[in-house]
Amino acid sequence: MIGAFFSGISGLMAMSQAINVVGNNIANVNTVGYKGSRTTFADMLYQSIATSAGTTQVGRGVALATVDTIFSQGSFESTSQATDLAIGGEGFFIVRVPDSGRLYYTRAGQFRFDKNGNLVNPLGYVLQGKKMDPITGTATGVDTDIVISMEPSQPQQTSNIGIAVNLQSDDTVPAQSFDPEEASSYNYSTSITIYDSLGQPHVVTVYFVKTADNEWDWHVCDDSGQEVGDGHLVFNTNGLLIPD
Repeated sequence: MIGAFFSGISGLMAMSQAINVVGNNIANVNTVGYKGSRTTFADMLYQSIATSAGTTQVGRGVALATVDTIFSQGSFESTSQATDLAIGGEGFFIVRVPDSGRLYYTRAGQFRFDKNGNLVNPLGYVLQGKKMDPITGTATGVDTDIVISMEPSQPQQTSNIGIAVNLQSDDTVPAQSFDPEEASSYNYSTSITIYDSLGQPHVVTVYFVKTADNEWDWHVCDDSGQEVGDGHLVFNTNGLLIPD
């Protein structure tokens, strides 16, 4: 009889602990970088009992075996902070405790710049990273604090621009010559902000004009409407741009 009571009580205790894990998962539903947990159970030692048919074993209840962390990919959410980060796939952020130098790993990507320019999490731990080679773009050296100088940087004028557009192959060739003031003289247009040597922004507009099958002209006009550049594009039958 005592064994029966013990088996029942062990089940209640194990399920109580499992409910605690579920409750903790629910409580952290809005915690950034939190990874949920799951419980696994294991039966306890068996008691051997002699019967007329021989010896048989009777279980003595259940116990909580493990609480496992589920490292599945969470959902991404957009924020208004440019320094909020997220990891897609495997990996962790490395953060350093300023006082002790101890390193920790986290999936939470809430980071801000402190008054000294250190990129830190809400606990003040400094995000670690490697320096990038400005020419090759590869990471070099060892992990170190990510620090951005708070001093104003020198302006740098725009030297290159990149555009990703879709040009429809079934568009018709405009009947008249290109004129930025006449919408019927081009097929598409898009605006881009560029910067001069003083850091002042300017808006330029890129126009695309179909001239023949798989061939397009492009024209760039500044914010005063003056044309400052042009060129010609040729695509193959698969829609791939043929280099000049």
